[in-house]
Amino acid sequence: MQKDREVTNEYNLLTEDHPTKIPVCKDTFCSVLGIGKDHVSRVARYYALNATARPEIRGGARKVAENDGKKQHVMDHINTFTCRASHYGRRGAPGRKYLPCDLSVKRMHELFDQQNHDVVSYSLYYTVFRQHFNLGFGHPATDACSSCARFQLRVKDPSLTEEEKRSESASYILHRRRARVFYDLLGQVDHDAVTLCFDMMQDLIPKTAIGQAYYSRQLYMYLSGVVIHHGTGSKQAVDDVHLYTWMEHENRKGSNMTASALDHCLRQ
Repeated sequence: MQKDREVTNEYNLLTEDHPTKIPVCKDTFCSVLGIGKDHVSRVARYYALNATARPEIRGGARKVAENDGKKQHVMDHINTFTCRASHYGRRGAPGRKYLPCDLSVKRMHELFDQQNHDVVSYSLYYTVFRQHFNLGFGHPATDACSSCARFQLRVKDPSLTEEEKRSESASYILHRRRARVFYDLLGQVDHDAVTLCFDMMQDLIPKTAIGQAYYSRQLYMYLSGVVIHHGTGSKQAVDDVHLYTWMEHENRKGSNMTASALDHCLRQ
Protein backbone atom coordinates (compact mmCIF):
# COMPACT_ATOMS: atom_id res chain seq x y z
CA MET A 1 0.00 0.00 0.00
CA GLN A 2 1.53 3.38 -1.05
CA LYS A 3 2.07 5.95 1.69
CA ASP A 4 0.58 9.43 1.37
CA ARG A 5 3.15 12.08 0.57
CA GLU A 6 3.54 14.92 3.05
CA VAL A 7 4.83 17.37 0.42
CA THR A 8 4.27 17.50 -3.31
CA ASN A 9 6.97 19.24 -5.34
CA GLU A 10 6.37 20.98 -8.63
CA TYR A 11 9.20 21.63 -11.05
CA ASN A 12 9.20 24.58 -13.44
CA LEU A 13 11.68 26.20 -15.81
CA LEU A 14 11.98 29.76 -17.05
CA THR A 15 13.30 30.83 -20.47
CA GLU A 16 13.80 34.17 -22.16
CA ASP A 17 11.17 33.34 -24.79
CA HIS A 18 8.65 32.14 -22.21
CA PRO A 19 8.79 34.35 -19.09
CA THR A 20 6.02 32.27 -17.58
CA LYS A 21 6.81 29.07 -15.74
CA ILE A 22 6.98 25.93 -17.84
CA PRO A 23 6.01 22.85 -15.82
CA VAL A 24 8.38 19.90 -16.31
CA CYS A 25 9.03 16.59 -14.64
CA LYS A 26 11.79 16.03 -12.12
CA ASP A 27 14.00 14.17 -14.60
CA THR A 28 13.84 17.03 -17.11
CA PHE A 29 14.46 19.61 -14.38
CA CYS A 30 17.60 17.79 -13.20
CA SER A 31 18.81 17.17 -16.75
CA VAL A 32 18.48 20.80 -17.85
CA LEU A 33 20.21 22.19 -14.74
CA GLY A 34 22.79 19.42 -14.56
CA ILE A 35 22.17 18.50 -10.93
CA GLY A 36 21.37 15.24 -9.19
CA LYS A 37 17.97 14.13 -7.99
CA ASP A 38 19.17 13.66 -4.40
CA HIS A 39 20.44 17.24 -4.28
CA VAL A 40 17.07 18.56 -5.46
CA SER A 41 15.26 16.42 -2.90
CA ARG A 42 17.43 17.69 -0.04
CA VAL A 43 16.87 21.32 -1.03
CA ALA A 44 13.11 20.81 -1.27
CA ARG A 45 12.98 18.98 2.06
CA TYR A 46 14.97 21.75 3.81
CA TYR A 47 12.68 24.44 2.40
CA ALA A 48 9.58 22.52 3.48
CA LEU A 49 10.87 22.29 7.06
CA ASN A 50 12.37 25.78 7.44
CA ALA A 51 10.47 27.92 4.90
CA THR A 52 13.78 29.39 3.69
CA ALA A 53 16.54 28.46 1.30
CA ARG A 54 19.47 26.43 2.53
CA PRO A 55 22.37 28.77 3.47
CA GLU A 56 25.60 28.61 1.50
CA ILE A 57 28.22 26.64 3.45
CA ARG A 58 30.68 25.81 0.67
CA GLY A 59 34.22 27.17 0.77
CA GLY A 60 34.86 26.68 4.47
CA ALA A 61 34.89 29.37 7.12
CA ARG A 62 34.73 32.90 5.75
CA LYS A 63 37.25 34.91 7.73
CA VAL A 64 37.99 37.63 5.18
CA ALA A 65 37.04 40.49 7.49
CA GLU A 66 38.97 38.93 10.38
CA ASN A 67 42.06 38.42 8.23
CA ASP A 68 41.84 41.99 6.93
CA GLY A 69 41.97 43.24 10.50
CA LYS A 70 44.97 41.05 11.29
CA LYS A 71 46.75 42.21 8.14
CA GLN A 72 46.23 45.82 9.14
CA HIS A 73 47.67 45.13 12.59
CA VAL A 74 50.70 43.48 11.00
CA MET A 75 51.21 46.43 8.64
CA ASP A 76 50.98 48.88 11.54
CA HIS A 77 53.57 46.84 13.44
CA ILE A 78 56.00 46.72 10.51
CA ASN A 79 55.67 50.48 10.03
CA THR A 80 56.94 51.03 13.58
CA PHE A 81 60.43 49.77 12.65
CA THR A 82 63.04 52.30 11.59
CA CYS A 83 64.35 51.67 8.09
CA ARG A 84 66.75 53.52 5.82
CA ALA A 85 67.51 53.80 2.14
CA SER A 86 70.62 52.08 0.86
CA HIS A 87 73.61 54.19 -0.13
CA TYR A 88 74.29 51.75 -2.96
CA GLY A 89 72.09 50.19 -5.61
CA ARG A 90 69.23 52.71 -5.54
CA ARG A 91 68.79 52.54 -9.30
CA GLY A 92 68.44 48.76 -9.31
CA ALA A 93 65.90 48.74 -6.47
CA PRO A 94 63.97 52.04 -6.45
CA GLY A 95 62.05 52.68 -3.26
CA ARG A 96 63.60 49.76 -1.43
CA LYS A 97 64.55 50.37 2.19
CA TYR A 98 66.48 48.30 4.68
CA LEU A 99 65.87 47.28 8.26
CA PRO A 100 68.67 46.74 10.82
CA CYS A 101 70.83 43.71 10.16
CA ASP A 102 70.04 42.14 13.54
CA LEU A 103 66.36 41.79 12.59
CA SER A 104 64.60 39.08 10.60
CA VAL A 105 61.01 38.33 9.67
CA LYS A 106 60.93 35.62 12.31
CA ARG A 107 62.23 38.00 14.98
CA MET A 108 59.69 40.66 13.93
CA HIS A 109 56.90 38.09 14.21
CA GLU A 110 58.07 37.18 17.72
CA LEU A 111 58.01 40.85 18.72
CA PHE A 112 54.50 41.16 17.29
CA ASP A 113 53.30 38.22 19.39
CA GLN A 114 54.81 39.80 22.51
CA GLN A 115 53.10 43.15 21.92
CA ASN A 116 49.69 42.00 20.64
CA HIS A 117 46.97 39.69 21.86
CA ASP A 118 45.82 38.76 18.34
CA VAL A 119 47.14 35.38 17.22
CA VAL A 120 48.75 35.83 13.80
CA SER A 121 50.55 32.97 12.13
CA TYR A 122 54.07 33.38 10.81
CA SER A 123 52.89 32.59 7.27
CA LEU A 124 50.40 35.48 7.36
CA TYR A 125 53.02 37.86 8.80
CA TYR A 126 55.53 36.80 6.14
CA THR A 127 52.94 37.20 3.35
CA VAL A 128 52.12 40.75 4.44
CA PHE A 129 55.83 41.57 4.71
CA ARG A 130 56.52 40.36 1.16
CA GLN A 131 53.40 41.64 -0.61
CA HIS A 132 52.86 45.04 1.01
CA PHE A 133 56.40 46.25 1.73
CA ASN A 134 59.57 46.75 -0.28
CA LEU A 135 61.93 46.02 2.59
CA GLY A 136 65.15 44.12 3.04
CA PHE A 137 67.68 43.58 5.79
CA GLY A 138 71.01 45.37 5.87
CA HIS A 139 74.36 43.64 6.01
CA PRO A 140 76.41 43.67 9.21
CA ALA A 141 78.78 46.61 9.28
CA THR A 142 82.38 45.65 8.59
CA ASP A 143 83.85 48.87 9.99
CA ALA A 144 81.67 49.20 13.08
CA CYS A 145 83.04 50.85 16.19
CA SER A 146 83.95 48.27 18.83
CA SER A 147 82.90 50.62 21.64
CA CYS A 148 79.45 51.15 20.10
CA ALA A 149 78.99 47.39 19.72
CA ARG A 150 80.05 46.81 23.33
CA PHE A 151 77.63 49.44 24.66
CA GLN A 152 74.74 48.00 22.63
CA LEU A 153 75.41 44.51 23.95
CA ARG A 154 75.69 45.72 27.53
CA VAL A 155 72.34 47.53 27.40
CA LYS A 156 70.64 44.30 26.26
CA ASP A 157 72.26 42.22 29.01
CA PRO A 158 69.40 40.81 31.15
CA SER A 159 71.66 40.45 34.18
CA LEU A 160 72.11 44.23 34.53
CA THR A 161 69.93 46.27 36.83
CA GLU A 162 67.95 49.26 35.59
CA GLU A 163 70.47 51.63 37.14
CA GLU A 164 73.36 49.87 35.41
CA LYS A 165 71.52 49.98 32.09
CA ARG A 166 70.93 53.72 32.47
CA SER A 167 74.62 54.18 33.23
CA GLU A 168 75.59 52.22 30.11
CA SER A 169 73.13 54.24 28.01
CA ALA A 170 74.58 57.51 29.31
CA SER A 171 78.11 56.30 28.50
CA TYR A 172 76.99 55.32 25.02
CA ILE A 173 75.43 58.76 24.39
CA LEU A 174 78.62 60.46 25.61
CA HIS A 175 80.69 58.25 23.32
CA ARG A 176 78.53 59.17 20.31
CA ARG A 177 78.82 62.88 21.09
CA ARG A 178 82.59 62.62 21.26
CA ALA A 179 82.61 60.84 17.90
CA ARG A 180 80.44 63.58 16.40
CA VAL A 181 82.85 66.25 17.65
CA PHE A 182 85.74 64.25 16.18
CA TYR A 183 84.15 64.15 12.73
CA ASP A 184 83.30 67.85 12.97
CA LEU A 185 87.00 68.53 13.56
CA LEU A 186 87.85 66.39 10.54
CA GLY A 187 85.52 68.55 8.48
CA GLN A 188 87.52 71.66 9.31
CA VAL A 189 90.39 72.26 6.88
CA ASP A 190 93.34 74.62 6.82
CA HIS A 191 93.15 76.58 3.57
CA ASP A 192 96.94 76.91 3.56
CA ALA A 193 97.24 73.12 3.26
CA VAL A 194 95.77 70.36 1.09
CA THR A 195 93.44 67.89 2.78
CA LEU A 196 93.03 64.52 1.08
CA CYS A 197 90.62 61.68 1.83
CA PHE A 198 91.50 58.12 0.84
CA ASP A 199 89.41 55.03 0.27
CA MET A 200 90.45 51.64 -1.07
CA MET A 201 87.70 49.44 -2.51
CA GLN A 202 87.46 46.11 -4.24
CA ASP A 203 84.74 44.14 -5.99
CA LEU A 204 84.60 40.59 -7.31
CA ILE A 205 83.60 40.45 -10.98
CA PRO A 206 81.81 39.40 -13.07
CA LYS A 207 78.72 39.86 -10.91
CA THR A 208 76.01 37.71 -12.43
CA ALA A 209 73.24 35.35 -11.41
CA ILE A 210 74.42 32.63 -13.82
CA GLY A 211 75.31 29.55 -11.81
CA GLN A 212 78.43 28.70 -13.83
CA ALA A 213 80.06 31.97 -12.74
CA TYR A 214 80.31 30.70 -9.16
CA TYR A 215 82.53 27.84 -10.31
CA SER A 216 84.63 29.90 -12.71
CA ARG A 217 87.69 31.99 -11.98
CA GLN A 218 86.60 35.45 -10.89
CA LEU A 219 88.85 38.48 -10.57
CA TYR A 220 88.93 41.34 -8.13
CA MET A 221 88.76 44.87 -9.46
CA TYR A 222 90.55 47.33 -7.18
CA LEU A 223 89.66 51.00 -6.90
CA SER A 224 91.69 53.60 -5.05
CA GLY A 225 89.87 56.86 -4.46
CA VAL A 226 91.50 60.17 -3.57
CA VAL A 227 89.28 63.19 -2.85
CA ILE A 228 90.49 66.73 -2.23
CA HIS A 229 88.51 67.99 0.76
CA HIS A 230 87.62 71.70 1.01
CA GLY A 231 85.71 71.64 4.28
CA THR A 232 82.20 70.97 5.51
CA GLY A 233 79.51 72.68 3.45
CA SER A 234 81.72 73.30 0.42
CA LYS A 235 80.67 72.08 -3.00
CA GLN A 236 82.53 69.01 -4.18
CA ALA A 237 83.73 69.52 -7.75
CA VAL A 238 84.27 66.64 -10.14
CA ASP A 239 87.90 67.65 -10.61
CA ASP A 240 88.50 67.06 -6.89
CA VAL A 241 87.73 63.34 -7.20
CA HIS A 242 90.40 61.00 -8.55
CA LEU A 243 89.68 57.30 -9.06
CA TYR A 244 92.32 54.74 -10.00
CA THR A 245 91.28 51.24 -11.03
CA TRP A 246 93.20 48.08 -11.91
CA MET A 247 92.50 44.39 -12.08
CA GLU A 248 93.85 41.64 -9.88
CA HIS A 249 95.87 40.10 -12.71
CA GLU A 250 97.53 43.46 -13.47
CA ASN A 251 98.88 44.10 -10.00
CA ARG A 252 98.11 43.31 -6.40
CA LYS A 253 96.60 45.69 -3.86
CA GLY A 254 99.67 47.03 -2.12
CA SER A 255 101.65 50.08 -1.14
CA ASN A 256 103.22 50.54 -4.60
CA MET A 257 99.88 51.01 -6.35
CA THR A 258 98.58 53.27 -3.58
CA ALA A 259 101.72 55.44 -3.68
CA SER A 260 101.55 55.65 -7.47
CA ALA A 261 97.93 56.80 -7.31
CA LEU A 262 98.77 59.43 -4.67
CA ASP A 263 101.77 60.66 -6.68
CA HIS A 264 99.63 61.05 -9.80
CA CYS A 265 96.96 62.93 -7.84
CA LEU A 266 99.43 65.40 -6.32
CA ARG A 267 100.98 66.10 -9.72
CA GLN A 268 97.64 67.16 -11.20
